[in-house]
Amino acid sequence: MHTITASEFQVPCIRDLTYSVTPITLHEPVLNVLERFQSQADLVALPVMDHQDSYFGIISRRNYLNLMTRAFARELYSRKKIDELLAGNADIFASPMIVDANDRIDQVIVEFLHRDPSIKHEALPVLSERNVLGVVKIADMMQKLSESQGQLIQTMQRLSARLNQEVAHAAALQRNLLRPAEIQLPGLHGLATLITSSEIGGDFYDYYLVDKRWAVILIGDVSGHGIAAGTIVYAAKAGVNVLEQEKQREPKKILSRLSHIIYNTAHQNLLMTMFALCIDTRTGELRYANAGHQFAYLYRAMLGQLDCLEIGGLPLGKSPDADYEQALTEIDLGDKLFLYTDSIVEEENANGECFGYDRLETFLLAHGEADANTINASLLHTLTAFLGRSQFDDDMTLCCLEHYERTFDLTPTDNATDAHNPFLEHTYIQDSIYRANPISLSPTLNRQDLIFLAEQNFSDLIPSLAQQGIRRVLRSHTSLHQHFGWQHLLAQHQNA
Repeated sequence: MHTITASEFQVPCIRDLTYSVTPITLHEPVLNVLERFQSQADLVALPVMDHQDSYFGIISRRNYLNLMTRAFARELYSRKKIDELLAGNADIFASPMIVDANDRIDQVIVEFLHRDPSIKHEALPVLSERNVLGVVKIADMMQKLSESQGQLIQTMQRLSARLNQEVAHAAALQRNLLRPAEIQLPGLHGLATLITSSEIGGDFYDYYLVDKRWAVILIGDVSGHGIAAGTIVYAAKAGVNVLEQEKQREPKKILSRLSHIIYNTAHQNLLMTMFALCIDTRTGELRYANAGHQFAYLYRAMLGQLDCLEIGGLPLGKSPDADYEQALTEIDLGDKLFLYTDSIVEEENANGECFGYDRLETFLLAHGEADANTINASLLHTLTAFLGRSQFDDDMTLCCLEHYERTFDLTPTDNATDAHNPFLEHTYIQDSIYRANPISLSPTLNRQDLIFLAEQNFSDLIPSLAQQGIRRVLRSHTSLHQHFGWQHLLAQHQNA
């Protein structure tokens, strides 16, 4: 496949249009010059050399014939030489400029029209290292420039079509790099909405799970948008993939590693902001760190309040060895996290007024009980109504998450590891795990499917088990268990 490049178009130079003309000297008889012009209809000018055989000037066909057709001019100059015309007709030797054979015609035309806007001269002398090569016609340069402009337009159209195709491919690749917009993680669900202002955006979001317990959530924004910003997004995504494989879940370490990658990719020409957080879906512990990004918001459902997760840090790529602080809080069941990029608050309406943080916080408080889809859609509607337009000047990303249940380690016991056993269709809560993490169970779990596997006396747990609706208990150290075995007892629960 042939790749179209800008180098396929070459601007013509003066050498391409130069007419080779034998110069005359100042000793040339006046009538001889007249005869040359009359006998050569395409001869528009003659270069003139001085007594030292150096360039002296140029005689234009038009100016020379105008002089020689005056009354009695032929008789007056019939026995004279060219140098004798200088006394009263020096202007016929003048030229607005001297051009080099390697000059581009577009540049020559611009300079010529500046010096001779009425186009009194028909041609210009062409020199190369002080040697006269000939003359170039003004008309030829004009025509060639027009032709080359047409060729340039065609070349640019081909380049534009090819570029549009490449950009479309790059945009599709970038979209494929992103995780699904609908976020479904153990104990968490939500929605990410990303809108680009150009084909390739500089906004970024990602998430992954570590050991089926810790959910890592990232949102980022490259300074600027377009192909350059997209390159940084690719680098960040590649880095996140490595961190996921390494099971890295500490936000501060994630940002440090990504800052090193962005620094080596962009060399401080482009920076990227990012907010990183990690949720322990068993305990609700929330750790977060920030690389120059907008602070995330945490809506606390029990209190009906909005907390701002404030923490600072350098943007990614500012330093190859950046260290980041990390903060700790808790997220309870029903709480929602809201992450976003700066265009939400920085977009301006026709009056130059930003949407701002106050409006955003007011909105989030008013919609704290809504689901993620409703929050994202309603916020975009509110923003476009404020702006009076549906198009945005910058990329925009919203990410809303709800912590709807706590997770447990549901690893089956040693006597119940057969994947074909029916007990796997139930949800089992091990005694040791429950005692270590006495947390509330999600109301979405069917209580008929819950079985508590008691490893010891569980009388102290009866109040909490009853409160949480757990009605089935199997004890391991009983004669019944020893006689029938776990598998048989679990199968009976399955069939009950």
